[in-house]
Amino acid sequence: MSKTLTFKNNNHSAWLFDDSKQLTITETETHVGNPSNVDFNIGDMDSTNSTLHEGVTAPANWQGHRYTFDGSTWTEIPAWTIRTQARIDELESEMSELSALPDQTDRIQSQIDQLEVEVARLKAKI
Repeated sequence: MSKTLTFKNNNHSAWLFDDSKQLTITETETHVGNPSNVDFNIGDMDSTNSTLHEGVTAPANWQGHRYTFDGSTWTEIPAWTIRTQARIDELESEMSELSALPDQTDRIQSQIDQLEVEVARLKAKI
C-alpha cells in the first residue's frame, strides 16, 4: 500500500510514498522522513493546499501529476498524455529532419540515436 499527497484545488497526485514513509505536513511545507533527520522538504505542499491519502493502491504507471485522486478514484489526466505525445511527435520530426540531411556524419547519427532513446522512454510512459 501507498500514500499520495494531492493538491486540494485539483486533486492532482503530486507525490507517492510507501505507507511506511513518515510525512509531517505543516502550515508552510511537508517534511518527508523521520522528523529528527528529514530526507527532504516539499515546499509547495502544506496543510492549507494539500491532502494526504493513506492506504491507497496507485496505478502501475503512476507518475506525478499524471493522475488525480479524490480519495477513492484515480483518474488519468488527459492533458498529461497529450503533452507527452506532442513531445514524441516533436522528437520524431527532428529525427526525420536529421535523417534527411545529405551528409550523414557520426555526430548526426549520434543525435538520432539519442532522440530514439528519448522517444522510447516517453512511449513507455503512455
